[in-house]
Amino acid sequence: MEDWQLLQDYAERGSESAFRTLVGRHLGLVRAAALRQVNESALAEEVAQAVFILLARKARTLSRQTVLAGWLFQTTRFVAARTLRSEFRRQRREQEAVNMQELSLPDETWRRIAPSYSASSRTRIINKSAPRWASRRKRRRNG
Repeated sequence: MEDWQLLQDYAERGSESAFRTLVGRHLGLVRAAALRQVNESALAEEVAQAVFILLARKARTLSRQTVLAGWLFQTTRFVAARTLRSEFRRQRREQEAVNMQELSLPDETWRRIAPSYSASSRTRIINKSAPRWASRRKRRRNG
């Protein structure tokens, strides 16, 4: 059977065997294209799975003139790009969380010198430095 016939059989009758045959025919193409895009096998598997989920969802809307291999390849590229963007954003958020956690922990120097400062002297230091911090922030905002 041709790809179009299998896809039509799946779309109209919900034939899992037809869809399984399509996946078997094109899984290698989709996996290889995904792996070239994301350079990580586990991520490539996720991309391939997402592509075939999209195929299942859009089976009814694809026209008869659609070249399935081309559609799968193009969809793989789009899904891989979206996956990479999400992955980079996730990694950046995790790194920011680590950095924020490090900033929230007092460093070793402060732990050593803090007991020698009374609460009033710490307040004076903070109040004395606050105007400089505010002017720096204002300069950064204004460019």
